[in-house]
Amino acid sequence: MTVPSPDLVLGHQTHAAQPVRFAVAAALPCLADPERAQDRVVEALLRLAEDDSVRWYALYALFHEAAGVTGERKAAWVTALVERGDAQRRAQRHHLGTTFGDGADSGLREALGRARGF
Repeated sequence: MTVPSPDLVLGHQTHAAQPVRFAVAAALPCLADPERAQDRVVEALLRLAEDDSVRWYALYALFHEAAGVTGERKAAWVTALVERGDAQRRAQRHHLGTTFGDGADSGLREALGRARGF
């Protein structure tokens, strides 16, 4: 079975309707090459993570569903995310930290957990 290209939905990431932008964030990880990170998919999810109405899912997709993203890249995102945003964004990042299990992701969990500081 051939997986459709993410190009099918990338053009809709700035659509006026929130359900369409949410569908883009939800679909992108499934449409990306499962063997490697695709920069255009990661960049789209990073843009969607700035959208108040789909931020949570875009962040979840970046950290849990985007294929081939290294731990170092995720750590860099955490560092950038923790240092900015209002109380709602910090609370969402703290919640995101709770989705990581023990083990390799414990550093990310701890860093995002510190984001609660409001």
